Amino acid sequence: MPSLVGSEMCIRDSGKTDRIDDTRSEENFVTECDGWSAARPSCCPPPTTSPCGQMSTRQIDVSASMLPNNLASNGKLLAFASLSRVPIITEEHATPATIATIDAPNGTLVMQCGWCTFGQGPSFLVLALKTGVQVWGAEGKRMLLWAPLPALIAKEVAAAPPDPDQHAMGIAALSTGGAYRLCVGTSVGTVLVFSHDALQTTFAHALSVRAKPVEQPEPAVTALAAAPLASGSGALLARADGTGAVQLWTTADGHAFERGRRLAADGLSCTGVCARADVVLCAFSNGELRGYGAHSGHTLVAIAAHARAINALALHPTLWLLAAAAEDTYVSVWSIALPGAGGSGEMGVKNVAFWGVADAHLCGVAFHGEGGKRVSASAYDSTALTTWTLP
Repeated sequence: MPSLVGSEMCIRDSGKTDRIDDTRSEENFVTECDGWSAARPSCCPPPTTSPCGQMSTRQIDVSASMLPNNLASNGKLLAFASLSRVPIITEEHATPATIATIDAPNGTLVMQCGWCTFGQGPSFLVLALKTGVQVWGAEGKRMLLWAPLPALIAKEVAAAPPDPDQHAMGIAALSTGGAYRLCVGTSVGTVLVFSHDALQTTFAHALSVRAKPVEQPEPAVTALAAAPLASGSGALLARADGTGAVQLWTTADGHAFERGRRLAADGLSCTGVCARADVVLCAFSNGELRGYGAHSGHTLVAIAAHARAINALALHPTLWLLAAAAEDTYVSVWSIALPGAGGSGEMGVKNVAFWGVADAHLCGVAFHGEGGKRVSASAYDSTALTTWTLP
C-alpha cells in the first residue's frame, strides 16, 4: 500500500476524482485516496491543540450576522455584516479595532460585504443589502453608489408578486479588455453588472446576466466569483445557487457574456465559490470542497473537509491556499495543485492547518496581512474575531 505523508496525496489524471475523507473525529482522522487510507498522522494533532499557527482573539463592538461568507478583507482591513451595520476593522492588533462603521439606510439588513479591487487601483467596499447595492471607499468615508434593488430587477419579477425575501448576495470584481465590472447576485437569480470608471471613480449599472430566459424562474444566487482566464483572452464569472448548481460565463470585453458550463446540481446548497485561472473551487452544505475545470466541467478534486456545512470559503490572494470555515466549529486550510493551477504540474492536495474554535458558529473566513499569512474567522453571536498565523 502506498504511504501518505501527512495528509498529502497525489491526484492522478485517470478520470477519477481523488477524495480526502475526514470523519472529523479527534481519535480517528482518516484520509482516503482511491481506496488507500491512513490514520491521522502525528504531525496533525487534534484541532483544539494544533501547533500549526499562533492564535489570537480580538473583541469587536458587534457580532457578525448568521450569514454565509460573512467576513471580507482587502489585505489591510476586515469587515463583516452585523444586522444593518458593517464595522471596518484594522488588520493590525490596534485599539480600538474598529476604525469606522457603515450604517445601511433605513435599518435595512446587510446580506454580505466584500472588497473589490480593479487593476492597480484602490479597493472599494461593496455592500449587498436587502434593498439594494452600495459601494463605498475602502475606509467607509464616502459612498460612491446607491442602487435600489427593486428598480434593477423589476423586469425579472414584473410577472410575479412582490417577494418579501428579495435581496442581493454574492460579490465579485471582474477586469478584462480594459473594462472594470462589479458583479452582484440577487435572490431572483440575476447577476447585476456595474461598470466602473477608474478616472471618475464612479459606478453605473450596465447590464444584467441570467442563466435562463426572463420568464423562467431561477434559484437565488448564493455566491459569486470572477477571475481572468489563464489564456489572458478574457475573464470567467461563476455564479452559485442554493441547488448546488454553478453556472459559468466567459467575457472578452465585459459587455457580452457567453454562457459556459453549468456544473452539476445535486441538491446540495453551494455556500461558497472562488475562481482563479481555469479552476473553480466550491464549498457545499455537506462539508465538501470541490474543484472543477472551467472548460471541461470535470470534477478535479473532492475533499470531505468538514463534518457539517461549510459556511465560508476564501482563496489566498496569491497562493493556491483555500480556507474554509464550517458549522462544526473548525477552520481548515488546504494547499491545492490542480490542472490549470500553475506550479510544477504535479497534482495533489495537502492539509496545511486545522483549527477549532470552541462553541462557535463560524460564518466567515479571510486571508489578510503581509503576504496573506494571517487567517481570521468571524462567528455568529460572538464579538470575538479569531486570528491565526500560517506556519
